[in-house]
Parts: sequence; structure tokens; C-alpha cells
Amino acid sequence: MSKPRLNLVGQKFGRLTVLSRVEPLGHRTKFVCLCDCGKTTVTIGSDILSGNTTSCGCMRKIIGHEVNVKHGASIGMTGAYRSWRSMKQRCLDKNCKSWPQYGGVGVTICDRWLESFDNFLADMGERPDGYSLERIDVFKGYEPSNCKWISLPEQLKNKRNTVRYKVGDQIMIQSDLARHLKIHPSSLYEMRRDGRLPTHIQSITA
Repeated sequence: MSKPRLNLVGQKFGRLTVLSRVEPLGHRTKFVCLCDCGKTTVTIGSDILSGNTTSCGCMRKIIGHEVNVKHGASIGMTGAYRSWRSMKQRCLDKNCKSWPQYGGVGVTICDRWLESFDNFLADMGERPDGYSLERIDVFKGYEPSNCKWISLPEQLKNKRNTVRYKVGDQIMIQSDLARHLKIHPSSLYEMRRDGRLPTHIQSITA
């Protein structure tokens, strides 16, 4: 009887979250993992289980005091870095709870930002306190011309607005759709209430 194949997908070990299994080349099963630092790495399953491998290699630099982002901020500690890491998780990690609304509907990240955090920081600057990363046009991906830092009051406004619409394969809240259509949210609400929504837009909130 053949030995069951090792399956670690969805589990977290140290700083590594296991994303998928690589078809074994030889006798060792390998897995694609997302590190807390934002990088992906391919790791041998036995090394993950034994605790020999707990990161993509960034922990060695952190322990050795060798990891510092430009401008003197420790990597992983700045707001901009956390936003960059979360952006990648939403778009790339199928186990992320937000993936269905981002990577699951085709939201992409430009190659420049995928390449490195330094590029992201150069384009966006450090994240102001109380702000988060937002796409200006929700039908486009994460790229310098389509992103901005959004303030906490704007975030709270979006969270309170729970009306959602289906536009093609995208699920959008009312404020995002109104911004895309370049109309006031109250106008979109009235269109929904009066049954005047365009045929390609469907309200999915009672």
C-alpha cells in the first residue's frame, strides 16, 4: 500500500504559510510557501515539519540585525510594508480570506511592485498614520497610477456602506461603484431603489 502524500496546504509554520504542493521531483515533496516578509519560496516538506525551515531566509537577516529598509525603518515594521504584504496576500494567496474579492476575480499587481518592496515604497511613499492602500479605479489592479493612501474616516464610510453590486465578475460596494461611475453614492442608491440600474449592474444586497 502506497504511503499517503504529505499535505500541508493552508497550514502555517513559523513565518511560512503553505500555498500549494509542488509535484515531487524524486522522493522529496516540496511546497510553495508565502513568507510573512512577502516573498514566496519553495521548501521541502520534511524541513517544514521538523522546524528546520521557518522562513524564506529573512529570519537569518533579522536575527543578524542585517535587515533594514531604506530611511532607517526595520523591514516588516512600517505601515507601507504591511500594506504591501497584505496587498500581495489578497491577490496571490488563495488561503487569504480576502482572496475571493481580489485575486479570485482577477485583481492584479504590477510587475514593478511584485519585484520588490523598495519599488512600492519609492512610488507610494510611507503610509501616513491611520491610512490604508486603496485602488482609485476598482476595475484596475494595483499600480502606481491607480493607488492612493485612504484615510480612516473614508475607510469607515466604506465599511458602513454594505450595499453590494455585481458588475461582470467583480463584487463592489456602493461607494466604489459610485466612484467608478463618477456619480454620488446617493444617486446610485436612488437608481437601485427605483429599479433604474443599468442592465450590466446587479444589486446583490437585499
